[in-house]
Amino acid sequence: MSSSQILATTLSDVKAAEDEGQYELAFQRLSPFWDSFSQFPNAVGLSDVETAELFLRCGGLIGFLGYTQKISNSQEISKNLLSQARQSFVSLSCTDKAAECENYLALAYSRTGEYTEAFDWLSEAYSRQLPAHHPVRIHSH
Repeated sequence: MSSSQILATTLSDVKAAEDEGQYELAFQRLSPFWDSFSQFPNAVGLSDVETAELFLRCGGLIGFLGYTQKISNSQEISKNLLSQARQSFVSLSCTDKAAECENYLALAYSRTGEYTEAFDWLSEAYSRQLPAHHPVRIHSH
């Protein structure tokens, strides 16, 4: 299987585990691409959109796990991954994915007590032209 095929399967499994609240399992499923919080995920051979999606999933997970497990520097790692993913999604005109990154960025900032920045990221997500019942919009609340 190619890196792209492995990634597609991995991200599908990760998203399913996330949706069920199984964040540690989701992190374990990322092991072909990311096995250490202290390093960036391995995106060698992936397209820009695949790399952005990988960084989005990793950024969201480290933010949540870092907060619940008190992992040092986790919110900064989350912000860095999510900012890179967002930048890619914006340049690729993937509005819904950019808004998803902005939602997670708001959470990362709120976890560190930076409420003005969190509000700014939520405002940015809300400014995106998405239907009111879009899943990303629902997670903005």
